[in-house]
Amino acid sequence: MDQLKGWNLLAAVNARINNLVQYRDDIDTYGRQDHWATPVEALTGRGDCEDYAILKYISLLELGVSDQQMRIVVVKDTRRGIGHAVLSVNLDGKTYVLDSLRRAPVLDSKLNRYVPYYSVNRQGQWLNIATRKRNPQLAKRKTIKVGFADTPAEETRIAQIDKPEEESSGTNTSTRRNELQ
Repeated sequence: MDQLKGWNLLAAVNARINNLVQYRDDIDTYGRQDHWATPVEALTGRGDCEDYAILKYISLLELGVSDQQMRIVVVKDTRRGIGHAVLSVNLDGKTYVLDSLRRAPVLDSKLNRYVPYYSVNRQGQWLNIATRKRNPQLAKRKTIKVGFADTPAEETRIAQIDKPEEESSGTNTSTRRNELQ
């Protein structure tokens, strides 16, 4: 894959990982509702949507794609009515989505079935603007707790809202669990 670049690199990584990992619910694999597997755990060949996204993220990092270009995005799949995770990659001013449900990367503008909740990479966490508009109380907070239904409190991740410090000073910084369906 060293000679591959751009969209061809994204397509090769997406296809390779989609073929490598067989979808398996976390409850079947780890005995609990939600578990974000390490790349080593995902390489055992079993995982769910965020495990695919994490493995693609780490693979592309190793292949020279910068962290600033990528985010693991937790979305609501409006067709299936469930939470889902994908990897988004900004390449030449366009954002592509690498999805465990698709053979090839697709432009994010072509995916209207997904409503983004939040995204993460090694640099930070971001709460989607539409999520803030649907829940104005979240927009007033600097951080929220984000987890799936039945995620134990100690495993719930914290997502930082991307507000400048001066905007959020004096606001309530308490946290709230946002359960994704």
